Amino acid sequence: TREFIDRVLKRTPEESVNIIPSDLAREIMTEKKLEILETVQEEDVTGIRDLARKVERDPSTVKKDLDKLWKYGLINYKEEGNRKKPVRTADKIVIEPF
Repeated sequence: TREFIDRVLKRTPEESVNIIPSDLAREIMTEKKLEILETVQEEDVTGIRDLARKVERDPSTVKKDLDKLWKYGLINYKEEGNRKKPVRTADKIVIEPF
C-alpha cells in the first residue's frame, strides 16, 4: 500500500521520489555524480560554475555530469538570468532491486 511504501522510504507526502532501475544506477550513480546531487540538494547553488566551485571540479566536467543526470530525469535546469541553475527533480532517489 501507499502508506507502507512511504514508511519504507521514510518520506512524507510532500516529498517526491525518483525510482531508477539498478542497471541504470550502475551507469550514472558514480561518486562524483552523487556529490553533485547532494550539493544541489543541500546548498544554494546559483549555477554550473558555482556548483563546480563547491565540488572543486572543472566546470566543463561538472556540466557533462549534469547533462547525464538531466538525460535520466534526476535534475532539471532553472533559467535565472543568463545562468542555468541545476535543481533536483525529486527529494529522494530509490534504486530498484536487481
